[in-house]
This record gives sequence, structure tokens and C-alpha cells, in this order.
Amino acid sequence: MLRQARCVFSPVSGRLATPVRGRIQLSPTSIYARRLATNPNSPETLAPATPKSDNQKSEAALNEDYSPHENYVKPVQYTLSVFRKLVFYSSALTVSLATLAFLGFEGAHLWVENRSMTGLPKENEDDELWGWGNEWEGWTGGNKGGTDPVLSWRARHALRSAWMAQHWGTGSGYLAAASSTNPSPQGDLDLIEAFLAQTVELASSNPKLTFPPESPASSAAIDLLSLHASALERIGTRQSLAKARETYQLLWKESSGDAQRHVESARLAVKIGDLSSRLRQGDLAVDWWTKAIEYSTLSFPSSDQQVDPLSLIPQTLPPSPPSQRTLVSALVSLSAYYSMNGMLEKALQVEEKTLKLLYPAITSNAKEPHGQDASKLPGSRLHELFLQHRYSVLNAHLAEVLYGRSLDKSSKPKSSQPNVDGAYASHVHLHLAATSSEKVANALTSTPKNHGEGASPVAQPLASIYTSSPILLRPASTLLRNARRSAAESWNLAGLLYELEGRDEDKRKALECFERAVQWAGGNTSIEDVKSDVVEKEWEGYWKNYTRAKQRLTEKSGNHH
Repeated sequence: MLRQARCVFSPVSGRLATPVRGRIQLSPTSIYARRLATNPNSPETLAPATPKSDNQKSEAALNEDYSPHENYVKPVQYTLSVFRKLVFYSSALTVSLATLAFLGFEGAHLWVENRSMTGLPKENEDDELWGWGNEWEGWTGGNKGGTDPVLSWRARHALRSAWMAQHWGTGSGYLAAASSTNPSPQGDLDLIEAFLAQTVELASSNPKLTFPPESPASSAAIDLLSLHASALERIGTRQSLAKARETYQLLWKESSGDAQRHVESARLAVKIGDLSSRLRQGDLAVDWWTKAIEYSTLSFPSSDQQVDPLSLIPQTLPPSPPSQRTLVSALVSLSAYYSMNGMLEKALQVEEKTLKLLYPAITSNAKEPHGQDASKLPGSRLHELFLQHRYSVLNAHLAEVLYGRSLDKSSKPKSSQPNVDGAYASHVHLHLAATSSEKVANALTSTPKNHGEGASPVAQPLASIYTSSPILLRPASTLLRNARRSAAESWNLAGLLYELEGRDEDKRKALECFERAVQWAGGNTSIEDVKSDVVEKEWEGYWKNYTRAKQRLTEKSGNHH
């Protein structure tokens, strides 16, 4: 016992009896005391209690301090602080993103207003003479560009949004679109029409603007109605075509009363006639084309009786280049209508008279005053190419009419055409139409290439003399697209004629024609290479004819072997 007691109490004043701050220290004395408490029969338990030392008291107090306490306030406070920080940072992030989005939105609109929506440039002598500025697409800003300040804030933003959708498209951001060299020419038509309709609705309630039929109409109102009608026309549904024609009729009534705007009235009459034809209202279409001829030639009838448009076709072109283009456009539309509706004799008369009318302008050497070459004057060169393209289209129409008349036994020749086989004459005119369209397309591009080379001819860009001119860019691009389409269609028709003749030599020629049609439609004889302005339905027809002709020749050559 003495040895055990000495072992227990001797180191009380030593190192183990001193508690370490921050940690629970159990001395041998406390361990021994707990052992005695578990054995009540031991002699130490029966002995009288001895007073506790100072070290033992401090050790007991330390053990009491580290006993667990039930505290629910601190966890709740911590959770609330986490949520408070989460709400704060989320709100800050939302406000920052909204601010950036607003700044980007307004920045894009400011860029379009001041840099992209350029105004009508000051016409030089060449542009003023050939009148391409009359076909400028205005966005209410006039010569200064941008949008008209008279419009409200919402109307100007809606109008600029329509411009973005048309020129940049809707699939990419405005920064990428602004840096693109080949923006989308049309964009999402439904979205463009929606923005323009909203702009017209907002502007019509503006007391500072006057819309037709009130006269005189504001220039901004005329621009808005023209843009909206153009978007409806491109959508192409029956309802949108009817709305577009109604809008054009309002504009025509507003311009027809001014003799100085007779070219504009004639151009609107051509548009209304084309829309009436697409709506299958042929008689109404002929009436509007007749009006277009009258306003182009300034040959108004003395009475209100209906006039035969064939009697209005002049012997020579009008002196004004814009009037020449409008007159020829009306005659081409009239020719197409008569051809498609089986009026072959009327179609033949229109085509013969119009080709005779255009022939001097096509064959003459285009020279400008003071001996300047027309190639140095892009406005005059573009006008010449426009007439040449319409000449090729009329030749394609004439080829179809001649072939149709050759199948009709009851039809008698009433024209100045030579009495030759209908198929042969059709081949001659189709070849002329195709090669003329190719010449127009090659003249409009920077590096003309022959069809037999590897790359597709549609890969050639528009010449720099047209891309550098804000006035000529749009009509030149439209003419290039139409020339490529007419070249493809003419070669396709020529191939079909060769197939009908049935000879082996003709089948090989048909394959060559189909191949050239596919190339001008956008692909180098491969459907994966499609990159063109033709519609998908037209491309499928060209490709189907090409693959059919190629398969037949392949099978025939295999049978011979």
C-alpha cells in the first residue's frame, strides 16, 4: 500500500499534475480515484476523505469547462449569413449581366445607326445619267443615313432591328455579323416583316408623319411602306402577296399624280402586275403591265377604254435609261404570262417586237460621251448588262413558244421567223439565251472562268467596281443572281430537248447541257457542292436530269462492252 500510494502521490508536484492550456489532461490521481469509485469494498473507499489539493481543484474545473452545451443560435446565424451572401452575389451578377446586355444592345443599334445604315451617296454624273439611285433602298434616313429622328424611340429600334435581321441574319451575334464580309442578304423574312410591321404601326400614330392615301406623303412613310411591301413580297404566301399588292397600290396612287415621278409609277405598276400574276389574276396583271408601258413611254391613251398592250410597244427605246429598264421588265413579264397560259401567238408577237427593240442596244458598241469606254463607267456598263440579260430571257421564252407551236398542228406561222423545224429553232434560241446569260454573269464577276474548269462559276465574286459603289451594289448583285439562274434554266431546257430527239449523239449533248446547268446552279456536278441562289426545287430538277442522263449513257456503254 505504501508503495502504491507513493507511486500515486509522489509526482503531484511534478510535470503531469500541471494542466496544458487547450487540452484535457488526466493525471494519474484522477484515474486512480475513478478506480476506487468502482470498487466500494476497497480499503481506500472506506478511509476518510482527504482534502483536495489546488491542482485537483483546477483539474476538476477544467473538466467542467469542456462539458458539451446545447447551442442552436450559432448554426442558424451561419446559415442565414450564407443565404444572405448568396442573394447579394446573385443580385450583383444579375445586375451586371443586365447592364452588359443593355450596353451591347444599345451599342449595336448605335453602330447600325451611325456606321451601317449609310445614306444615299451624292450621285456623280454617271449615276445621275443612268438613274440607279432611283432604285436605292431607303431606311427613312435620306441622304444622311440612319433612321428619321421624327420616328419614336421604339419605332427607330424596331426599324434598326429589321435592318440587322436582313443584313446580318438572326443566327449569330452582332459583333460577328458586323465583321462578316458576306452577310446574309435576306435573313429571317418572318422576323423582318414583324419588325417592319411594328415600325409602320408605331409610325402611323405619329402626328408628324403623313401616310398615303393622304397627300403629300412623308418620305419616311413612303420608305417604311416600301420596305414592308418588299418583305411581304419575298415571304411569298398568298396572304402576304395580297398585302404587298395593296401597299404598292397605295404608293402608286401617291406617285401617279406627279408627272415628274412617272418612272417610279411605272416601276410600281410592274410590281403590282407581277404580284397579280402570282395571285392568278391574269387580266388584272395585264392591265397593270399596260399601265407600266404607258408610264414608261409617256404614251397615255386618249380614252379610258382598255388598250391592247401589244399596240403600245414602241419601235425604239425611250431616251431615259430608267424608263428603258422598266419598259423591258414589263414586256418580259407580259411575255412570260402569255407563254405560261397558252396564248402562244400573243407571246410570240411580244417576244419578236421586244427582241427587235433591244437588238440595236445589244449589238452597238457602248461608248460614252467624250469617247470614254463603257467599261470604265460602271453605271452604263450595268445598264447594258441589264438589257443583255433581258434579251437572253426573251430568247428562252421564244424557244419555248416556238417548240410549243411546232407541236400544235392548228397553229399557223404569223411571224417573221424563218420557216424551220420548231425543235431546231428552239435549240438555236436556247443556246443563245444560255451563252448570253453566261456572258452577263462573267462580266459581272471579277475573274471570269470557263464552265469546263474545275470550280463552279458561282464561286466567282462580284467585280470590285460594283461592290465599291453603294448605289450599284444591290442592283448588280440582283442581276448576277438572275443571270446565273437563267443560264442554268436555259441549259437545262436545251438538255431536255436533246433527250427528246433520242439519238446517241443527242444524249451525249444532253448530258453536257445538264452538267452546265448543274454548274451554274451552284455545284460542280456534285449535290454536296451546292452554293447558289437557285431554289431547292430547281436544283433538285437539274440534278435529277443530270444523274438520269449520266446513268443512261453509262448503262449503254456497259452493254456495248
